[in-house]
Amino acid sequence: MAWPNNHKKTEAIWQLLWDAKERLDIFDSHSEVRYFDDLFSTLKRLERCFYDCFGKGVYLSPVMIVKRANCNICGINIKACEHIPGHLYNGIPCKELIVDMIFEGVDIVQSPFDMRCRIWSWNFTDDMNFTGRILNLNRLDSFIDE
Repeated sequence: MAWPNNHKKTEAIWQLLWDAKERLDIFDSHSEVRYFDDLFSTLKRLERCFYDCFGKGVYLSPVMIVKRANCNICGINIKACEHIPGHLYNGIPCKELIVDMIFEGVDIVQSPFDMRCRIWSWNFTDDMNFTGRILNLNRLDSFIDE
């Protein structure tokens, strides 16, 4: 297994792992038949492989106060509409679209909202600066296109 020695490939596989888990969770949660059990099992094995190779890791997480978020289905305030984030409506997953927020900073955490925001050891410089992702802005269609 050569990919753990290739940093770019490791990061790309980690990203796609969590993209797949997120997208499959949305569709699988709306079905009475478990279509994706084999795929979930394969993704779980891949996740364990990462943890065996690299440990649980630490992650970046944005600190923000969301003042208003709208529903992508109906366009009104997510707290006032009848749609539930993560549920499908006519094949479209409901999401919160942030309209107004205050960004306060970034924390380093062990249990992030978005696992794609992992800090990889090879992204540190000699003076302990590093690069990392703090938000995931992928769309379902960009995942399908890949």
